[in-house]
Amino acid sequence: MMKVLTQSFIKRSKNETTIFFRITHINYYFLRYRKTQRFSPVYQFLQRCKKKAENEAGINSISINISENVNAAEITNLISSFPKFKNTAVNEEINTLKYTLQNYLYAIDAGNVSGKNKTFKNLEKSYKKIQKLRKYLSKDDDAVLNRYLVRLKTNVTFIEDSINSKK
Repeated sequence: MMKVLTQSFIKRSKNETTIFFRITHINYYFLRYRKTQRFSPVYQFLQRCKKKAENEAGINSISINISENVNAAEITNLISSFPKFKNTAVNEEINTLKYTLQNYLYAIDAGNVSGKNKTFKNLEKSYKKIQKLRKYLSKDDDAVLNRYLVRLKTNVTFIEDSINSKK
């Protein structure tokens, strides 16, 4: 009896692993096909035609490389090193500002002009709210917050200037 159970278990587990490997094998080839599709000459030609048509139609696109931009790198460093304050309202608005800054950088990286403009407006709103909430902080916390906000605003301004100068 034990021998029969063991053999049926082995057969079943072999079948399950065979099915698992077949599914994995199919997924591997599908993903491999998707990766090579991007690098095919036809795909690249279609992308060039699409960009050319967008430029001729007057659709704005962002031509800045965020991954090599020093200002974007400093913004991400400021986001990660932003201090916590005793005032919870300020901390919540700072979290909103961080989230908006990340979306702003993602929109620029993706070349999404409308997304960039929308997040830039949200960035301005959040910045103004933080400026209003600063009066509830101590002088030391206010000075630290001011340093971070000035650096953020300077870097965002540099990025905006570089985008607008390339139009």
